[in-house]
Amino acid sequence: MNVILILHAEHGMSRSTLSTLVVGSANNHPIPAGIVAGILSLKGERYGEVNIRVIDFLTNMPDNEEEAYQFLWNYLQKGAEFPGMGHRIYKAPDPRFKIVYPYFLRIYRPSIHEKKMRIYISFVEKHIGIYPNIGLLSSYLLNYLSIPTSYFTLIFLISRLTGWLTHLWEYSMLGGPIVGSS
Repeated sequence: MNVILILHAEHGMSRSTLSTLVVGSANNHPIPAGIVAGILSLKGERYGEVNIRVIDFLTNMPDNEEEAYQFLWNYLQKGAEFPGMGHRIYKAPDPRFKIVYPYFLRIYRPSIHEKKMRIYISFVEKHIGIYPNIGLLSSYLLNYLSIPTSYFTLIFLISRLTGWLTHLWEYSMLGGPIVGSS
């Protein structure tokens, strides 16, 4: 759990961090206003809820390799995004994925989950040219820890919160607006 929290921590100007800072800078109460904005920005299956989508997607993917490839090919033809694959910042493999992967293998090798993961990653890298991100593996690790999927976004929030608070505190100490001025 510690590894997941550390690796999901705020690590740049993400959507949630930017929301936190913009709203925090425009309010007399920057910390509560900014934190609420950050929380609200986590909504959506492409960001704060990606871990839930990964579990649902891979649960629905057939166990049989041939059927799994057909499932993935059909999904590709729809033009839909593959959950847990690709990243806004990392155009190469997500370095956080490489850190978490040994934990995944220690828990899930050999298993149907590991087999599905290999098929999934291989297919998407070959046919789309994007790489897995940390959300792909942290989904399975949270699942292994028996954390209900409805709590996955909360875990993501907890990991981001310290970064948001640090930014808000840092910028409020400077005495000016956090983002923009008019």
